Amino acid sequence: MPQAKRQGGFSLIEVLVAFLILAASLSVLSRVFAAGMGQSVQVQERMQALSFAQSALERIQSEGLLQRGDSSGEFDERYHWHRHVTLREDLTPRGHRLRAYEVKLRVNWQQGSKQRQVDLSTLVLAAAQ
Repeated sequence: MPQAKRQGGFSLIEVLVAFLILAASLSVLSRVFAAGMGQSVQVQERMQALSFAQSALERIQSEGLLQRGDSSGEFDERYHWHRHVTLREDLTPRGHRLRAYEVKLRVNWQQGSKQRQVDLSTLVLAAAQ
């Protein structure tokens, strides 16, 4: 009896298993991609807040805006700031006209349902006020 030639190709089961593996892989990759995009947005917002804070501290130093106490405001509708300036007597040399001021700046913003913040501080030497 002659043997029938077996045709090459994949069976239906093999094709279904391949599709299941492909679907599972794509599902995992899409989750990884979505998580990466979320992290990218968080990093971008934090960098924006840091940029606002650094420019505010530089402005305080260059313009001598060293009024002791607290003040607040906003950079735009999303990012809000709070500044606290204190005179640091312990760092100020006796008999010298320059004074050391500690400037703390906090920037807040809403990120989804979470409140985020960045804190920066610096010491500034300026004439006594």
